[in-house]
Parts: sequence; structure tokens; C-alpha cells
Amino acid sequence: LADRGFVVFQLDNRGTGGRGRAAAQKVHKQLGKLELDDQVAGAEWLAAQPFVDGSRIGIYGHSYGGFMAALALLDPRGARVFRAGVAGAPVTDWRLYDTGYTERYMETPQTNPAGYDAADLTKKAAGLSGKLFIMHSLMDENVHYANTARLIDALVAAGKRFDLLVLPGERHGFRAPAARAYVPERVAEFFAENL
Repeated sequence: LADRGFVVFQLDNRGTGGRGRAAAQKVHKQLGKLELDDQVAGAEWLAAQPFVDGSRIGIYGHSYGGFMAALALLDPRGARVFRAGVAGAPVTDWRLYDTGYTERYMETPQTNPAGYDAADLTKKAAGLSGKLFIMHSLMDENVHYANTARLIDALVAAGKRFDLLVLPGERHGFRAPAARAYVPERVAEFFAENL
């Protein structure tokens, strides 16, 4: 992306690992809420820089970052600043993700139904603003493809347009050299066309 003239900015929002238990617990029972606030604040700061066109900011992430990228375009807070997003292998409903990880932050769906509902991207599909590109591998052993399938159904039901790339033979991390070369090229092309 940088080679094509894009400014690349990475922000470690609240809840990011490596800062201790107290920092991780800030997102307890509310995945996506504070993290999106931080991403929006970072994008607003970036937009104020003299070398950035603030009307052309995109967001890109894979796995949890895919959840964040999709959320940024589905939630009105993110829609204010993000014009396009690429969501790779997004978690779209934490009920579908690994309980060993999810319940550390969200507890269970029975003890935290409001938190799970608030982070369910399928319930936000009608709010899609901007251009969304979803990528997911069918053999993903970490974020099951059911996450993307449910989001697709919700976007279609809401009459929202989106782009989709399915990689039938790949896993959560791309292994084939062809896929590792192809995906970044598609991401760069998507942003070049939509920002």
C-alpha cells in the first residue's frame, strides 16, 4: 500500500495484548465498543494531518482486525470517518468463535447476552456505509466461514452491496505463494478504486 502512495497508519487500540491484564480488561463484556472508538479517534487524528486527504480513509484488518474493519463500516461511529474497508476472516458473531478466547473477554452468551448482541455484526448489516470487501478462506480453522456466511445473508437481506473473495483451499493464514501474492494485490486495487 505504501508503495502505491497510501499513507499506512497502525493503531493499537484498547484491549490490544501485551499491556497486562488491566489493559485487556477494559474491553470486558463489550468487544468492539472501545476499540472502535479508538480507531475512529486515530482516523480523525490522521485526517487532520496536512499530508492526508481525510475524505479518503480506509480500514483493513484480518481476524479480529477483520471484525474491526467490518464493524467500522457497519456502525455509525466508524462510518463518519471510514470510506472503505477490507475485512479478512472477520468474526461476525462471537457466539461462533472459540470459547477459550471469547469467554475470557465476553463471558458466556447466557451471562452477557447484551454484549454478544451489541457485537453481532449481522444485526448491523442495514447500517453499511461505504465500500466493504470481505475475504475469507473456506478451510479457515480459526474463524469459521460461518461468520462470513451469516454476514453475507444479512447484507443481502438488507439490500447492501459488498465485494467478496472466497479462497476455497486456504486457511486462516494464507499458505500458498499464489494466495500470498494475490490477496495483497486485490486489497491494493480495492483501495485504489474506492478511496
